[in-house]
Amino acid sequence: MPAEDSTSSNCTLNLVISAEGLEPTPVEHTTMASVKRWPSPGMTLPVTVDLADPTRLKIQWDDIQTNAQTAKQQAEQMAEMMKGGAGATAQGAGTDISAAIQQAQAMQQAAAGAAGQQARPAADDLTGQIEKLSQLHDSGSLSDEEFADAKRKLLEDL
Repeated sequence: MPAEDSTSSNCTLNLVISAEGLEPTPVEHTTMASVKRWPSPGMTLPVTVDLADPTRLKIQWDDIQTNAQTAKQQAEQMAEMMKGGAGATAQGAGTDISAAIQQAQAMQQAAAGAAGQQARPAADDLTGQIEKLSQLHDSGSLSDEEFADAKRKLLEDL
């Protein structure tokens, strides 16, 4: 994590590069990142990659939401869910949702352990889990109802 008063910092990312014509490839990449767009574990980043040498890549930072934009979107989604606007429970989706939640939690714990850091506070952990669920929803892996149910379960576990 960057220093509190910094606007950007070097970070080393352990990525899996996936592109048409390229098998998923693990890559360690060190880059300068804006604190406003600081990456979190499990996040999908837009990149331009050299297919002949996947270690040669460029992260498209301008295509990533700022942390403030992401937080605002998540707060709006949580507020809507808490109002009951997305209160429908998806039947038969519990296993997929639980697996997604467990995967997000495992990724957060692994990232904190690998960096030698203490686990993040619950709010940061919740944010990471909701980001992962949002990625699954955006990819079509979770329906609107499954996504809403998963967020509700995360909030209940607080």
